[in-house]
Amino acid sequence: MEITIEGLDELTEKLARLKNVPVSLVWEGIGQDVTQEVRPYPAGPSQEAGKTWYQRGYGSRYVRKSGGLSSGSRTSEQLGQQWRQQVAENSVTIENLASYAPFVHGAEQVGFHGRQGWRKLKETAEELLPRIVAGIEEQIRRIIESR
Repeated sequence: MEITIEGLDELTEKLARLKNVPVSLVWEGIGQDVTQEVRPYPAGPSQEAGKTWYQRGYGSRYVRKSGGLSSGSRTSEQLGQQWRQQVAENSVTIENLASYAPFVHGAEQVGFHGRQGWRKLKETAEELLPRIVAGIEEQIRRIIESR
């Protein structure tokens, strides 16, 4: 069996000349795309008297029966500000440094986080894969056409 890929020789030749193209920018863009999809906070729960809730950017709070707001506990690690990405030669690693991130965005996600609309990082990246591949193909096409 023989498979012929038309234009492979030309593609190989042009890619060999692309040593100055910062491929890391492609990976950086992919990381940013995925992070932008998973990062947004879903709508927060309502605050009812006598009920405890987690106030984003602060920590646990509750409304006293008298109607006053408790001082609560300032425990937030600022989940939305803890996203980091590291670009390597042929990959990008995305992580959230908050200690509780695996329970919000990871495989260990607690059920109520999923019901509230928090997105899992891995599933979001897999969902975006067709768009990511199409974007890489488009960038390669543009690079080849510009040379």
